[in-house]
Amino acid sequence: MLTLAKDAREYQVRQVIEKTYDGTSTSKACREIGIPRSTFYYFINMHPEVLVQVKQLFVQDQIETLLSVMEMSRKALVVCQTSKLG
Repeated sequence: MLTLAKDAREYQVRQVIEKTYDGTSTSKACREIGIPRSTFYYFINMHPEVLVQVKQLFVQDQIETLLSVMEMSRKALVVCQTSKLG
């Protein structure tokens, strides 16, 4: 497969994977992106590292979101404690 074509297909596959994280079915995500479901599965079987990379990015994003929420909660707690003292 030409590199440009592979890169384009990989981009589509990544989009499908990202949509499934939002609860969209693989079939629907493939239709929305415009890639046959069989091509999606074939690509994942031939290039499993793409799935691993996208999952790692997803997990990292979830960790960053959690840390951000924890920091906001900590700040809110400090403000609440300060207002009780003052």
